This record gives sequence, C-alpha cells and structure tokens, in this order.
Amino acid sequence: MTDFSLIIVAGGSGTRMQSATKKPFLEIGGRPMLEHTCRAFSGIQFAETTVVLPPDEIKRMTNQDAAIVELSATHAGNELVESLRELGVTRFVAGGKRRQDSVLNGLKTCRGEFALIHDAARPFVRRDHIEAVMARTRDVGAAILATPVRDTLKRVDAKGHINGTVDRAQLWAAQTPQATRRKDWLAAFEKFGTQDVTDDAALIELMGLPCAVVTGDAGNFKVTTPDDLVMAERLMGPRPRATSMRLSSGGRSTRPQSAIFRELPSADTIINVSPPAAAARTAHESYLDAVDATRMGDFSSALIFLTEALEAKPNFAEAYSLMAGCYDQIGDHDRALRSSEQAAKAEPGKAQWWVNYAFLLLGARRWADSETAYAKALALEDKHASAHFNIALAQANLGKKADAAKHLKRALELRADLRDEAKKFEVLKGL
Repeated sequence: MTDFSLIIVAGGSGTRMQSATKKPFLEIGGRPMLEHTCRAFSGIQFAETTVVLPPDEIKRMTNQDAAIVELSATHAGNELVESLRELGVTRFVAGGKRRQDSVLNGLKTCRGEFALIHDAARPFVRRDHIEAVMARTRDVGAAILATPVRDTLKRVDAKGHINGTVDRAQLWAAQTPQATRRKDWLAAFEKFGTQDVTDDAALIELMGLPCAVVTGDAGNFKVTTPDDLVMAERLMGPRPRATSMRLSSGGRSTRPQSAIFRELPSADTIINVSPPAAAARTAHESYLDAVDATRMGDFSSALIFLTEALEAKPNFAEAYSLMAGCYDQIGDHDRALRSSEQAAKAEPGKAQWWVNYAFLLLGARRWADSETAYAKALALEDKHASAHFNIALAQANLGKKADAAKHLKRALELRADLRDEAKKFEVLKGL
C-alpha cells in the first residue's frame, strides 16, 4: 500500500559525537549512517520518501542551491545520492532551525494520507516494527514505537540529592518511527508549532488526538555519542559478500545477504535448495548470529551465540567485545568488564579494545585501573582525544593533578569542543 509518505530527518550536527562530520554522514561499516537507515525502509512501499537535510549538505551532494531537490538520474555523479535513490529516496528537503521545523518542511512536500517520521540516527530499526506502527496508525490514527521504562527512576534536585522515586508503571521511552494522518500533523503545527516539543507525537497529544504505542526494543537506539557509534560498528559486524541461490523457476536471486537480518523468502517464492552436507559451525557464523540477535535486542540469545563462537575460536576479540556490550545492555556490569578485558588481552595491539575496557572501568569508578588501561590505549594511538580526556578524569580523581592537566591539554588540542564537556566535571576545574 502507498498510503504512507516516509520522512527521514537527517539534520543532526554531530556535536555530541565530537566530530566535524555531520552525524547522518558518519560511517558505520564503511557506509554512511543515512544509507543504512534508508535501507531499513527500502522493502516497504511508500508514496514517496523524503530526506530532510541541512541546506549546505543538499548543495554539496546535488550541486543545487534549492530548498527542494527531486532526485533523478541526473544526480548519478554522486555515489551516495545514487545509492539513496536506488533505496527509494525521492527528494531532499532543506531543514529548519528546530527539528520540528524540519519535519514540517518535509510534511509540506508529501502527498500520502499518513506520514511516517524517522530519525536518520536510528539505523537499526526492524522492518516488523515499522509495519506494526503503520498498521496501528491505520487503526487508531496515530502511533509511535516505544519501549517500557525498566530502570528505577529517581527524582534528583539541583544539588544532586535524591528527593523521590518516580513510578515507572506507565512510563515509556519514545523512539521513532512515529506516524499519524498528515492533515492532523499539519493542523497541529499550525496551532502549536511555536511551542518547542521533544518529539513529533507531542504535537498530536496537544491536539487531544489518540496516539497508540507499539512496543519496540533496545536495538533501535539513537546513535548520539562516540560510544553509540562504537556499539553501532559492533552491531553491524563484518559484512559477508553477496551470495545467490537458484530458484525453482530457474531464475537467480543475487540480493546481498545482511549481516544483521537473515531475510526469509516471501510466501509466494519457493526456493529449491539441496541441503549441504552437515558441517561444524564456524566461529564467524556464530558471531554473525550474535550480531543478528543483538540488533533485535535479544541479548540473551546473542550471548549464547558468542559463547559458541568463543568455544570455536578462544581468542576472538570481536566476540569478546560484543559480549561486553551485551552484558552492559542487560545490566551485568561485572561480566561486561571481564569480557571487555578479554577482548583487550586477545588483541592487545588494538587501541579500541583498551579504550572500551578503560571506559567501563571509569564508569565503575576504578580510577587506577582505568588510568592503566587508557595509558595502554594511548601508547598505541596517541591522537585519541576522548582517551586523553577520560584518563585526565581518572587521574584527577586519583589526585594526580599534573598528569591530569597534561592529558586534558592534549585532549583539547585534538578536539577543542571538549572544552565545554570539561566544564561539567568539578574534578577538572582548575587544571
């Protein structure tokens, strides 16, 4: 059905990512995040797909100084534009000052009865969740993807003191996609558009219209910080080469397999494949199954697959690193630390494993151990700004002010925007 228009909002600046590259264009697995996000929607029929971008990015990619650019074969000179067009993107639209202004700009160009809005920084959204939001929207009029809040929430005053526990029974963490009738959103913008809202569904709430919740999962996280980008790289995992299989009709399918989702044949396609002789699963195959499970938020299954991978390949650093991420997601921080340490020991010459381990140690307030791990990372890669910044935090907490000042200075030389971050830490003041 083509009653939905898709709008992907890609206006993130990348400030919290500590990168000069705008967030939608940061690479995951060697390709821009925006491309991965568009691919998540490519198998679903939409009336059109609009990507909202900063005006300067539209000009850079299309060589056109326009607020709306309809994509066509004339833009084939830009590899990313051509790839997005093949994934179903029909136009670029210039964003506004606020996120909600960008959404409105996109809505004004669409024609579908319903509009589905998604953040470009959520590249791991599942197709079944997308379709569930669309189906619920048709029934109710509006729906969003969200997850129930599982952590205990504390109300904290300006001094950092707890003054109450929040009842989480009816609390959900909103995600995207979010959808409603396009005319209702346009009416909401006209009436309440001057108010700042934190998500698109808030305007529907202000209109008093019903909006349903569809249960999502933790895999649909928003890539916001450098640590999120590391997790995204882990989830993407190594990509296998394209494979093909012969269909019963005699044709061939050459669609690349995904390291994240193993696509099943559709109900109307019959595949006649002779089963190969039984063979032991390789560590790489088990690892890819773990990546699949992690993307779908099934961390328990992922841990089983990772254990299997490590039985086949005991020094598999990537498997240990992903295992640490899974344990961290389910709140088992001790096992997360041990797994991250094993990754560093399995491949001691890779700085990132030491950075990951040091970061978990820092979160556990194990200042001396964190300092040691960051020192090993920096011995391998001295230009790692966040490592210099975090070792300064560890050393400042250990009372090593001279060493902390040296590393903080180096961090700011490498990345000046960390200066504002440093102001948030009392222990770094005066260094």
